[in-house]
Amino acid sequence: MSFINVPRSSRTIKTLFWIFIFAVTMAFFESALVIYLRELYYPQGFSFPLTQVPFHIGLTEIIREACAMLMVLSVAWLSGNRGMERFAFFCIIFGIWDIFYYIFLKIILGWPESFFTWDILFLIPAVWSGPVIAPLIISIILIIFGNTILVFEIRTGGGTKLPVIHIALFLSGAAIVFLSFILEFLLRLNTAKPSMSIINSVVPENFPWIPFILGITGMISSIVLIILRNANRA
Repeated sequence: MSFINVPRSSRTIKTLFWIFIFAVTMAFFESALVIYLRELYYPQGFSFPLTQVPFHIGLTEIIREACAMLMVLSVAWLSGNRGMERFAFFCIIFGIWDIFYYIFLKIILGWPESFFTWDILFLIPAVWSGPVIAPLIISIILIIFGNTILVFEIRTGGGTKLPVIHIALFLSGAAIVFLSFILEFLLRLNTAKPSMSIINSVVPENFPWIPFILGITGMISSIVLIILRNANRA
């Protein structure tokens, strides 16, 4: 095994501490906004189909989600010095943010009732939906992936090299996962209803577990290959 660059390791640990603080506090802001929206539009508790909201509220929510992603990207960019390091921080922040978002909702609202409770996950570029356990699994994978990259960035002094096949495997798996989240919405696009009517009428029941598992298998396989390759180099 190669040596650990102590000064670089210390800097990375300090950075991880502060991005953890950022991700957790951002998760609380996110959960607080959802709590306000549910109080306004779901006073009896969140459920499907979705309540129709005014256009400007829906548009504001979409813009807010885009801004949230830009916030994560900005902090990740400032935290790292190179592309791979920044991507690693982005994955870690996103994973921590999503996990603590549900932790805060559980503490404050007692929701979700279980890991298999359905939720609207995202609205860009289409409606993402799925049981809560699905995004939590992805968040854990992202955190592991990000930390794996950081460890080898430290060991190689910033020389982590990922073959195209490894990157392609991870991104392909992520793309399949993404499709599994929006599949319910895509299937409804064949109907004659406008898209907003579709959103307000969908009651999701069957999550496409097979493509989801295929996707996370690709992502996990990529992580294993990266670990094996860099461990051999070390």
